[in-house]
Amino acid sequence: MSRHTARDMRWHKEKRRDEEGKLRHPADSVAWKEFDKMYPDFAADPRNVRLGLASDGFNPFGNMSTSYSTWPVVIIPYNLPPWMCMKKPFSLLTLLIPGPRAPGRDMDVFLRPLIDELKELWEKGVETYDKMTESLFNLRAAVMWTINDFPAYANLSGWSTKGFLACPICNKHTPYKKLTNKIGYIGHRCFLPMNHPWRKDTNKDTFDGKREMRPPPKELSGDDILAQFEDIRPSRPGKHPKNKDTRRKRNANELNWTKKSIFFELEYWSKLKLRHNLDVMHIEKNICDSIVGTLLHIDGKSKDTYKARLDLRNMKIKKDLWITERGNGVIDFPAAEYVLTPAQCRDICEFFISVTFPDGYAANIARNVHVEDGKLLGLKSHDCHVLLQRVLPVGIRKYLKKRVCTPLMELSHFFQQICAKTLSVAELDKLEIDIVLILCKLEKIFPPAFFDIMVHLAVHLPREAKLGGPVGYRWMYPIERLLGTYKKYVRNKARPEGSIAEAYISYEALTYCSMYLTDVETTFNRPERYGDGPAPNGNISIFSHKVRPTGKGVMVELSKEQFEVATWFIFNNCDEIETYLNEHRELLQAESPENLERRHRESFPEWFKWRVTTLYDAGLISKEMYVLAQGPDRRTLQYSGCTVNGVRWAIKQMERSHTTQDSGVVTLGSHGDEPFNFYGSLTSVVQLKFQGGYNVILFQCHWYNTLDRKRKVDYHLMSVNVNTRWYTNDPYVYATQADKVFYLDDTKLGHPWKVVQKIQYRHVWDVLEREEDDNEAPLEEEENDEESDEEVDEINLEVQVDDEETSDSLCREDVGPETITLSRAGIERTVVDDNDFIDDNFIDDDALMEDGISSGEGEMESQLPQTRGKKIRKLKFKLPPPPEVTAAPHLTSKAQLTPNLQPTAAPQNTSSSQQIARPQSTPASQPMTRTQPTPASQLTPTPQPIRLAHHRVLAPQPSPPSHAFVTTPPQKRAAQCPTSLNSAITPEPSDASQSRASPPYQEIAPQQSATQNGGDSDSTLLCTKRKRGKSIGKGTLDLMSANGGKKLIVVWDPDHWVPSDKTVSKKFTSEIGITIRGYAPVCYGGWSKIKPDTKRKLREKLETLFEVDLHHPKVLAYVDGIMATAYTQFKWRLHNHYKESGTYERARAKLPNPDLWNSRPLEHWHWLCDNLYSNEGYMEVCATNAQNRDQQESTHRGGAMPFIQHALQAAKEGGKPISFIDNYENMYQDAEHKWVSEAKRVRHEKMKQKREDVKAKLIEEAQEGTPIESIEVALNDEIAIMVEECGRKGGKVQGLGAFPRLDISSSSSSSMPINSEWNEMKGNLQKLTSTVSCLESENAKLKSMLRAIFSKLNGSDDINCDADDSSAQETDGIEGTDDFSND
Repeated sequence: MSRHTARDMRWHKEKRRDEEGKLRHPADSVAWKEFDKMYPDFAADPRNVRLGLASDGFNPFGNMSTSYSTWPVVIIPYNLPPWMCMKKPFSLLTLLIPGPRAPGRDMDVFLRPLIDELKELWEKGVETYDKMTESLFNLRAAVMWTINDFPAYANLSGWSTKGFLACPICNKHTPYKKLTNKIGYIGHRCFLPMNHPWRKDTNKDTFDGKREMRPPPKELSGDDILAQFEDIRPSRPGKHPKNKDTRRKRNANELNWTKKSIFFELEYWSKLKLRHNLDVMHIEKNICDSIVGTLLHIDGKSKDTYKARLDLRNMKIKKDLWITERGNGVIDFPAAEYVLTPAQCRDICEFFISVTFPDGYAANIARNVHVEDGKLLGLKSHDCHVLLQRVLPVGIRKYLKKRVCTPLMELSHFFQQICAKTLSVAELDKLEIDIVLILCKLEKIFPPAFFDIMVHLAVHLPREAKLGGPVGYRWMYPIERLLGTYKKYVRNKARPEGSIAEAYISYEALTYCSMYLTDVETTFNRPERYGDGPAPNGNISIFSHKVRPTGKGVMVELSKEQFEVATWFIFNNCDEIETYLNEHRELLQAESPENLERRHRESFPEWFKWRVTTLYDAGLISKEMYVLAQGPDRRTLQYSGCTVNGVRWAIKQMERSHTTQDSGVVTLGSHGDEPFNFYGSLTSVVQLKFQGGYNVILFQCHWYNTLDRKRKVDYHLMSVNVNTRWYTNDPYVYATQADKVFYLDDTKLGHPWKVVQKIQYRHVWDVLEREEDDNEAPLEEEENDEESDEEVDEINLEVQVDDEETSDSLCREDVGPETITLSRAGIERTVVDDNDFIDDNFIDDDALMEDGISSGEGEMESQLPQTRGKKIRKLKFKLPPPPEVTAAPHLTSKAQLTPNLQPTAAPQNTSSSQQIARPQSTPASQPMTRTQPTPASQLTPTPQPIRLAHHRVLAPQPSPPSHAFVTTPPQKRAAQCPTSLNSAITPEPSDASQSRASPPYQEIAPQQSATQNGGDSDSTLLCTKRKRGKSIGKGTLDLMSANGGKKLIVVWDPDHWVPSDKTVSKKFTSEIGITIRGYAPVCYGGWSKIKPDTKRKLREKLETLFEVDLHHPKVLAYVDGIMATAYTQFKWRLHNHYKESGTYERARAKLPNPDLWNSRPLEHWHWLCDNLYSNEGYMEVCATNAQNRDQQESTHRGGAMPFIQHALQAAKEGGKPISFIDNYENMYQDAEHKWVSEAKRVRHEKMKQKREDVKAKLIEEAQEGTPIESIEVALNDEIAIMVEECGRKGGKVQGLGAFPRLDISSSSSSSMPINSEWNEMKGNLQKLTSTVSCLESENAKLKSMLRAIFSKLNGSDDINCDADDSSAQETDGIEGTDDFSND
């Protein structure tokens, strides 16, 4: 053994202190000690190795769509101390079982060479050199247990973890109940004492309505298990198709055994108390997912499903929660007390977002929260660990009744205690009783489907903790991290196992060499993430604290009061001067006992200085004591944070800009004569300087009042009022005396109450060690002192048994039952979405595939939304060519864009109001199926009433022939899409004004029948009933009517090129959406893939209603942008229709709403269903985009109007100059002037500050005499500031859209030269203009003088004077113009 590890391999016996009743290391466990008793010869030599064997499968490619599973087998030595045990350098990769398939029950075949070596290490041993003693010895090794998740438990142990007897501990006595489509592991009353009252409970509203008289399952010994192996039939390993044993059925005597594990070949294996560990990590994660999924009613995660309610009815229990059938496949689903309402789900998600953790403690769970949907998705195992133990108990108390909340709080506290680094045997005995009561309470509340095998396994965790010690040495967290490292080793994806093996051998060689390299940075001497810095060289305790300040130190001189408080704290808390404190107190006591403490505090510093100076002059004390007596300097350095013992601290003020919380402080002190924990927050890190370069670091804290009357205790949680102040005259504490806590908002009490959460970092261990000459157990006094420290302010949650029989219903009284419908595919929840309006803030699945289906060739890519600092990821998949599209539907030329409006006689039995007749569709054929597609030539449209999305349904009349358009002259604007893609609309008449006038708007009267419309009642209903928010063009027609039937004129802002009139702008945008829904083709991946000719015809459609110059490049860019957005939303609505249909068959057979599909060909819808919406690649794109939509920042409140247009409108209404930064505030505040998010408010403050900085520089550069009020920051500079703060994506500012001339640099520093250069050019232009004016004046004088001279020379004032003058003026004017333009 290496000299660097030889001593550590003896630690478990020579350095570890064995404290009775405490479990801090596996060596403290029952299994370890029993093994030592059975094999004393093995235990005699501490160098013999105790091993843990771990195995699990992982995908080496990191691509879950590729089915591949590699299984490494790792052994871990437990002789090492906690800070070395379970770490990567000391974990040995012994086997690497190759893929692509998991070994399954054939695991023993691959373990054979390892088992043979383990047998040799146990029976014979290996001769090994011990560098510490410089001698040879016989090294032996034994496997104590295996570490695995629950599926791997079956592979290693041979006991199948599926089916009725899935629990390997309960064995054949596993309590279970067969449910509708699964197995519920209920009946935990069998673990209660036989005389417990709950065993006799037959109330059908609590348990299953039956008595429970079964005894607890018997704990099987190794001999019992060997006896069960006698009934197992031998089987051949391997997965060859001809191997009949791969599909053989077990008989009843075999129970769930699939094989006799190869580990039983080890002599000691059957005698072990604990052979295979239940993984607490996965058990905790699965239970957390079940609880959160059920509370928030998350699809796929909730255990409160339709079939779960059927189980209640089949078992005849909890009648209030039974589903009620109405008929026609409609049922009522009663709301349960254990399911939150949608509003409560959103509230608790807001609470989750507000949670911040200390640095390095946990990930930011706010990234997994979807507030609008009220969901919490994508949690990792450690997220669930923290959520279940720390966050969830705080959040649910406000929303759940006590009978539902109490067992969840107790379950959370149970996992918090079972996962502690130091366990108490007495506490584990209590937990073993408590978990049975907790599970029984949960059975009284949740349906049987909630209790899967992972919930049941929690009942065995306290037993295994007593046998094996703390769970930190037996769970999968370090193994999973190790598998992640192995996955990174894969470089050659054709040979993943070879890559891992080569990289591991190289790593082992480097690890060994690094033990002997001290002058270079290696794994063993690498600085910690937050190192404490070099150790001080002081001998006095307060001068030897290892504290490293962080941030920039600010020199601050303390006031007299602050200096006296800090000095007294240092003297009063220094152990080395305790004798001087007592001596001074005795002197004062002898003088007078009055105001002893006050006098002692005020006079001690001067007396101590005099006393130590006298002793130092006599050479009786050290220099350090003399320096301490002189006191610190009043000039201090104050920092924003520091690092102590590898823990990062930051002051409270820093949390405003951080996503972590590092200011929570708790320290043990005394209040009165009793020990007391003081809670507060760190406000400053103060460094006091002494002579000789000595320093002392103090924490200046704000203490909260936590007396019994000033704090609240609910369950095991303590809440403090953060607005209170306490001990304001004693704010200091040594940095090494402070422990970290963090605070969570108390949802039950509200602001300013916060719940205190104590934490212990992973790199901090509570382990006792012996000194070199200490061979006995710790002194009893030391134990008592430590226990007293731990018990201060400790709140334990007692699990109570409610003997009173409750009859409270589990059905919510404040929420009515939910109505759902049954279908062949299962359950479809009916969701009515009335938010059917254009939203420019959503991200569409189709629009993100702009490289999509133009010709059907190539690849379709989805480019996820880009955010600052994130790399764009692309998803690609192939698609077949779409149906032939020669032009946009119903568009062939500009002449065909306007409907034919001809006068006709009004039909009989109708009023003189204007009416539109629409063609009828032919009957539909049988809906197509996916397996047998119908040829396109045989397709006919589905019979549905046709109604254009951009026309309001007017008073009904008998239908005319399907090929004609009939209207009365001249007021009505009418248009109809033909049923064929290539059909054209009849050209408009020559009198354009006749076709532009709009009639008075008329709504269909309620009393009119379907027969009046010439169709059936269903058609009439579809034509008349509309959802809220769909634009149909009525407002545009009304404006045209008010304008005398003329086109609406779109006036453009000359600086920014957006419509300046708010009313016309809205109608213009609305008409663009109507045009897209009515005419745009659907078989394209995005707007950019539509042919230019089709886009031109769509734009020309707007010219029938608006006076707009579509040839101007700025106008064209604006219209194309709005059309692209409208096309994106149109395609998104089509995809929504597909998803709401539930199944592929129903979606394919049902066309979208006629006002959305608008008589497009049926084969186009079938193409979308067959090739796009059902494509796996497309579905992956949609899922990824949905996740990105949920993670995007809060959207603005501006609707569909562009940001610049809002800014122009705000400037016009307020009479102020336009300002983009000021408009940002209007866009991201609601009607009550509240910000949509704190991040937006902070961003706006930063932008305003930067604008002020730019203005200050402009004022400095301005010429003397320039009025300050006339100096304003240019819009170009505001854009630069907003680009820097908000980020940019292409030609747009993120969250704001496109800006004019967005070609400037995104850094604010570049805006300064641009602005100053512009001002300089502007000044030069003014000077040049003034010069030109002077020259023109002089030129006029010269010309008048020349005319006078010319007149005298010719002798007449009229000789060619006018002609010459005219010519001269014309020439001068031309020359003057040219000169000015050149200047």
